[in-house]
Amino acid sequence: MARLEYIKLSLQIAGCPNTCRHCKDGGRPPFGALMGLADTRWVLEQFRSVADMLLPCVYFEPTAHPEMVALWELSREFSNDPEMDWSVFSTNGYGIANADDPEAVLQRLHATGVRRLVLTLHGERQHHDWFVRRSGAFDDIWQTARLCAPCGLSTHSNFYVDRRNVADFEPFLDRVAALGGATDGQAETYLGLPDFLPSPRLRTYEQTLRPRPADLEPIRHHVCERWGGDLEDYTEGSWVSRLLDPADSLALPEQPRDQAKGAAFIVDAAFDIYEMPWPYAWSMMRHGRVRHGNLRADGLDAIIERHLAWERPHYPTATELAQRYGDRNSDLMHRNPMSLRAKWIDRWLAEHGSAGTAHASASP
Repeated sequence: MARLEYIKLSLQIAGCPNTCRHCKDGGRPPFGALMGLADTRWVLEQFRSVADMLLPCVYFEPTAHPEMVALWELSREFSNDPEMDWSVFSTNGYGIANADDPEAVLQRLHATGVRRLVLTLHGERQHHDWFVRRSGAFDDIWQTARLCAPCGLSTHSNFYVDRRNVADFEPFLDRVAALGGATDGQAETYLGLPDFLPSPRLRTYEQTLRPRPADLEPIRHHVCERWGGDLEDYTEGSWVSRLLDPADSLALPEQPRDQAKGAAFIVDAAFDIYEMPWPYAWSMMRHGRVRHGNLRADGLDAIIERHLAWERPHYPTATELAQRYGDRNSDLMHRNPMSLRAKWIDRWLAEHGSAGTAHASASP
């Protein structure tokens, strides 16, 4: 059997109670123990046997799985990626806040080496619950946040700004500051924008929620202080001008990784194995992903052979995409040009068809 230098393995085995309007990974119900620990261990053993370096990640919301701590420990056991920081745990708080003893769950996570929880807010209660499409989601995440410090954990709180939640940003800062008692002396905050990836959710977000400079005017000083530059520097029009300016140093990576060296696989609860075409290897979106087969029915040998034989789609360069699809007059804000490249590739895919198709020999 061929060996790979590295495999990133995204385990879609927990689901998510939320259906966030910006989620590039497509998190949604059903959620829970979509795959048990024994089967998860078997999957990890299979991929570890053919990879010099394995990085397993649980998607979508790890705490949705009733055995989340054991699952975290299992992932850590099989990972040998030196760059993976197992002291950081990202969650929406669902499985912690709704546990019989939330503090005991946090203490167990602390015992595994976790030292910081990453939490994401989309505004105060009304907007947050609307945005993630679940009543009670705001309370879950803040109950979890308040319990962190007593359990020896610090917090990193993300706030993704949109057209409708700008007024909630400063109250968010006040809430985080009031947490206090972080083990490292601070509770970190991050102000961000979701990157675009081909998905119905993000297409809707792009048209209805992605902010413009005028929307962020009330928090201009916060944005400029955190991002650098000015609000107008982050519009699509500004990025297009930079990409098309020969004198500008802005450049994006264009070449895909060497698939003979590594892969980014997705395994779902049915043991189906998928892969995304570069540059979407980190995304769980269905659009464009290719199915390499079923791990149980086809075996890992066949999966690896199909990965190696897969002819990846060729995309135009960022400059070519900007010339064809870029809108110099658009004031929609993107934190980085990679997001816009994905938006333009989405339009290119609509014209040229899906980026990947299932192997004819793969099990149905």
